[in-house]
Amino acid sequence: MACTVVLVSSQLITTLSALAYLRHRNIHGTDLRVLSLERLDQMHSAHAFEKVLVSLAARDGHRCVFAELSALPQEPERLCCDYLLLPRVDHKQGRVLLQRCLPNVVIELGESIGVETKLYSFEARRLRHRSIHHLMKSRPSLRLEHSYLVPLDRGITPSRLRHFLDCCSDFSSMVGSDSSTTQSTSKSIRTFSNGDALLCLPYLKVKKWHLRIVLFGQVKGIKCSPRFQDWQYFLSRVQRYVYSLKSNGVVAPRLFVQAHPKNHQNLELIEQKLIHGLRGVHDLRLEVLPCDTPLEIIASSLVSNFPSADMQIAGFGTNILSAAAFLGPQSHSVSLCDERSGGRIKRLWDFCFDVVVNRRELMRQRHVRKALNRLMKAMG
Repeated sequence: MACTVVLVSSQLITTLSALAYLRHRNIHGTDLRVLSLERLDQMHSAHAFEKVLVSLAARDGHRCVFAELSALPQEPERLCCDYLLLPRVDHKQGRVLLQRCLPNVVIELGESIGVETKLYSFEARRLRHRSIHHLMKSRPSLRLEHSYLVPLDRGITPSRLRHFLDCCSDFSSMVGSDSSTTQSTSKSIRTFSNGDALLCLPYLKVKKWHLRIVLFGQVKGIKCSPRFQDWQYFLSRVQRYVYSLKSNGVVAPRLFVQAHPKNHQNLELIEQKLIHGLRGVHDLRLEVLPCDTPLEIIASSLVSNFPSADMQIAGFGTNILSAAAFLGPQSHSVSLCDERSGGRIKRLWDFCFDVVVNRRELMRQRHVRKALNRLMKAMG
């Protein structure tokens, strides 16, 4: 009887990481069911590349089917499985599925390419610990494993990394040969040249209210002009990054900006804020890209269509790790946007300010830097 595997994944890169994990564990020929929450931006989800991913899974004998979590029946016996793969056990996707599924083994793979989970507040860590404790107490026979591609306390397993890079390479070649996927993404791919830079922004929370209360089901309060929370934290690092491009001798650099998919309605505001914040940089050409093409596809197109383009990619989150995986030999051009602008005294002041006010972003920066360094070292 074939082994049954249920994978909870909304992101393309998370699905590829899970396929690499199954290959590394020598688990082949399974009935693989990929489930995700419904998303408005389908181009950034695994469902947008369902045809290619099904073909990629079939290379290892998996019979892959995609479905939405919201369309599942409520009866848990309909979802009995041998393995349940999750990015995070305590995430809402995992909690929803664990209520409808009876797995023998639950495996937490980590977020993005498989980065070890690290939460940035005491409250979040407490809730995670309580969620896992409740799960193990309610199901004593359940086996829970933590298997990360990029662990933080030890080195990366070379064989598993090789399987993951092979999956990324195979996916890139299959996307390039698939006409339907190529037509849907080709309009969004720009022509890149030497000296260009791509800046990947994280999700920017928009503040629209000075004061807001919910009264009898209606929202009341004092509105303010839309602005981003923690904008100065990100802007100071973007300024430092752009100045470094100029200091490296790049004449009239082109800066492409890819916003987070959840900020697809805030592209004009992002462009206005960046133009205002970078007004002191002469000869800078700024272009905010539409949120309709995943970073993995952009990185894949760089390797296949512009192999000679020495393009820099910088960002704030774990998505830059997926860019490094797809770039392969060109991964040296990926960097973390974590340096502050200004002189020594100002940077010291900003650090003290971040420790108090922007502690969460500062901890995320350290988390991503450690994961990126481990990945780059393992990739040689």
